[in-house]
Amino acid sequence: MQWIQPSSILVAYGIAILACHGRQFDPLSYAPNEVIDVDVAIIGGGATGSYAAITLADLNWRVAVVEATGILGGQANTYIDPATNIPIDYGVQRYGKTTGTLAFFKRLGVTYTDHVSSAANTMVYTDFTTGQPLQQFSPSANFSGYLQQLRKYPYLLYTTNIPDPIPADFALAFADFIRKYNLQDVAFEIAAGFGPSLLNTPVLNVITETGLEELSLDATNTVDIEGGNSQIYMNALAKIGSSHVLFNSTISAAQREGSSSIRFVVDTPTGNRLIQAKRALVTVPTTLTNMAPFDLDARERDIFSRFWGPGLWVGLVTVSGLPAGTRYTNVGTNTSYHIPTLPAVTVLTPTAVSGIYRFEYWDNDLSLSIAEANARSLAIIRRFAKQVAPYAHGQPEMVAFNSHAPFKVGLTEEAIAQNYWNKMYALQGHRNTWYTGVQFLPGSSQLWNYTATMIPDIVAGL
Repeated sequence: MQWIQPSSILVAYGIAILACHGRQFDPLSYAPNEVIDVDVAIIGGGATGSYAAITLADLNWRVAVVEATGILGGQANTYIDPATNIPIDYGVQRYGKTTGTLAFFKRLGVTYTDHVSSAANTMVYTDFTTGQPLQQFSPSANFSGYLQQLRKYPYLLYTTNIPDPIPADFALAFADFIRKYNLQDVAFEIAAGFGPSLLNTPVLNVITETGLEELSLDATNTVDIEGGNSQIYMNALAKIGSSHVLFNSTISAAQREGSSSIRFVVDTPTGNRLIQAKRALVTVPTTLTNMAPFDLDARERDIFSRFWGPGLWVGLVTVSGLPAGTRYTNVGTNTSYHIPTLPAVTVLTPTAVSGIYRFEYWDNDLSLSIAEANARSLAIIRRFAKQVAPYAHGQPEMVAFNSHAPFKVGLTEEAIAQNYWNKMYALQGHRNTWYTGVQFLPGSSQLWNYTATMIPDIVAGL
């Protein structure tokens, strides 16, 4: 009997694995209709990806959009109440009334009206863990001291590409920033806009999200979409063409070598597809988890490993027995600045449909499945409802639920101090790949403007 050395088996196995890996990028390994040749592959079909796809298509460039969910729009979530046919937006709430935004809406044929505030006319600050209101709690909305600090950095309205030297305040934990500039009175309201993880979050991540732009928005300079925000993206899909979007699909492998075409293996509900593109535009958050399949080099891996973000899930729930027009905001009875601790449902806001409330659930456990996050948030709301309306008929039921996790992705304090944002911007065009999306700037209006400035660079030389 002839014995085969184990090392020979391992070598043969390794060769087989490499051959298999190589075949997944070979167009001859696919049926003709499974190979997609485009100028630009767009990863993510949210607000930014949809805008980029339409803009590029208008310039006669071929595009393919890879979207992990079944619809375009990202954080723009709309539920149509079947009993009343009233649309309820429970993700993005409004859009800045800018020239670029209104031009985009005109391009899509969507109609808009001046922003209408929520259906709430009464605010109750309640500890959701006990159901007890916090007596005589009235958080200040006098942001003058905070605005004084924000106005030192007007460039953050347009970019997070920060010139050296980095302002020392940017790498502080926000709790230290509050104490340094005596912002204790508005800490709760800033957390209401940013989320319960505020105090441990680096200053830069907070002031780019809850900054000059957000604080300047009101009913006079924002708009709502007739039919709900999802109407934007239904019209966008009609412009892009459904054949150019791979829904419920994710990148499983990539080949990004030198100046040659980028190849993406895409896992779709009907099997793998091969996208061959000259350029790639990534619009999803560049966390290492999201970017792992992208054939990263050492430089990319180092940068992406520095990004993180809290978990946010949004939804609609039926609750009976609560006073009409009352919004419940979660407060911590004995916490710093009365900011609730994680995990937490932070708010129950009445909507235009009686008995349906919009809520936000925050949890730093990003390993949660959407079903687990759904169950956790519903349990909190049911416990709260039982405490404040013990004689109500029935218990709360989930109407709609969506994940926005990871949300408000930013850098660690150490990475901010080392100006990793500068390194992130330096990746634009590296290996024929560009980056945009909500981690760069908050709000669709700002992102559409920023993305518009990138298009000439993306298509240069094609």
